[in-house]
Amino acid sequence: MAYLFYIILFIFLMTLQTTVLPYFSVFRHFYDLGIPCVIYLAIFRSTREGLFAIFFLGLFRDGISGGVFGLYLTVYLWLFIVLRWIFRFLHMRNKSVMPFLVPAGVFAGNLILCAITLILELETGNFYSLMGAVSKQVVWALFTGQIFFLIFFYLQKKWELLFHWMLPK
Repeated sequence: MAYLFYIILFIFLMTLQTTVLPYFSVFRHFYDLGIPCVIYLAIFRSTREGLFAIFFLGLFRDGISGGVFGLYLTVYLWLFIVLRWIFRFLHMRNKSVMPFLVPAGVFAGNLILCAITLILELETGNFYSLMGAVSKQVVWALFTGQIFFLIFFYLQKKWELLFHWMLPK
């Protein structure tokens, strides 16, 4: 049932990002809403759940983006792998570290995306405008990242309470 929860959550977030947020100019440089999901899955869920969910999220995001297919899947997988590796050495559930996870993830995700576009020799535009957009996304992530974590925790608990009778004992 957790997989169904992630699928519904991802479809909702990607629909929100692609249909609602672009109509408000204040959200023009809002970061990819898949990144907080990847961070949440890497830190708080099992590897099996995380890999399935990230695979679905990446394929779904690639399907609706209109860009190079596999680009977002690659970004999400690398971000997940790096976070799981770092998690072996650091205690990332620490309350002093939590506010900086999403901004660091947004920066790392953009760094991976830039590396892939350089490797594939895609046209990205002006470097300075790209760095301006990345810095705005990091600031957005600094202020909203914790809110997304709280929403994910709340929704996950409600989902598990709603379908607790279907979970294995």
